[in-house]
Amino acid sequence: MGGWTETWSAGDAVRSMWKPMSGNERVQAMRIQPSLSVRAVIRFRGNAEGAPYYSAADRVVYRGRTYNITAIVDVDDAGEWLELSLTEGEPS
Repeated sequence: MGGWTETWSAGDAVRSMWKPMSGNERVQAMRIQPSLSVRAVIRFRGNAEGAPYYSAADRVVYRGRTYNITAIVDVDDAGEWLELSLTEGEPS
């Protein structure tokens, strides 16, 4: 009937350091909508061209909570660490 279904697959478990950055609430459609911003630092993972393996099109699940990736930074441009800016409670 012309519909489509979006699916996500589980990737590898990755160790990371998490730091909550900010949180807020706003009223949307007569409901309180919370959001949370988090920074996660992980070891660099890249493809054959050296680009980061992750992108803003991916999601992260941590302790049962789903986060959207908003930015990815190669820390010190050295190819050792990636800093992921994540948000929970906002559409991707």
